[in-house]
Parts: sequence; C-alpha cells; structure tokens
Amino acid sequence: GATSPVRFTITNGGDGPARKPQVSIVLISEDGVRTVVDTRLQLELASGDSRTTTYNVSIPSSLADGIYTVQAAAETGDREYNDKNNSAKAPVKIRVARLQK
Repeated sequence: GATSPVRFTITNGGDGPARKPQVSIVLISEDGVRTVVDTRLQLELASGDSRTTTYNVSIPSSLADGIYTVQAAAETGDREYNDKNNSAKAPVKIRVARLQK
C-alpha cells in the first residue's frame, strides 16, 4: 500500500509522432510474475524528441513479499516497424516486505 517515486525518460526514435503513448509501470517478481501498478497516457511526442517524467505509483498491498524488477513499457497504438525498444527495466530492484507490528 506504500507509494514509490518512478522516473523514466521516453524517447521517440521513430520517423513519425508518437500519438499519446501509454506508459505502464510493471513490477516483475523473481519468478517472472508481472504486476501492472500504474498506467498513464503521455503527451504526444514528436520524432526524435525525449521527455522525462516523474510521479508516485502505489504498490498494491496484496503484492507478495520479495524482490521486484521495475519496468516502464510504452504502447502507442500505432503500427511500428519494431517494438523491441518500447520498454526498459530499472538498473536497481525493489524489495517488498510487510511491516512488522
């Protein structure tokens, strides 16, 4: 149920505008289970432009204790030549643990 700041940079490396890309923040457990914790539409991004965004996301209180990789994944809804560069994982992992009372 806690919140955590997430900061990512989205870059449009294509040959046309990215019309309101949707970026999802995903937590990936050590056994590969993916949990989407936030999804937001971004402003249109012109070809070659970048934008850095920071906001707080809520960690679900139902999430199991463990170590998680944080990933930002973008979808535009537009046809792309290749979508292999539409996501990136953070260089650090987070630990989710219940507070002891």
